Amino acid sequence: MSGAKELGVPLIREALEKTRQGGGARTVYSNICDLKKGLVHVYNLVDFGNAVVLDLAEELKKGQRRLALPSLFGPKAED
Repeated sequence: MSGAKELGVPLIREALEKTRQGGGARTVYSNICDLKKGLVHVYNLVDFGNAVVLDLAEELKKGQRRLALPSLFGPKAED
């Protein structure tokens, strides 16, 4: 990372992918918060090729609510 020209989502995603836990104590969700753009990129298990991107401004407009993360990824989210 020290040699990176730019600190951004692709670089952080690569770091998350390389440092995830497997086995019995596996990483279930990984996220990247882009505070400048107000976006949260959420990844499920080892699938770093498919992110659910949440726009914080849009989510806050919906008011207080609870959201189950697995529902964002469809029926295979628990595999």
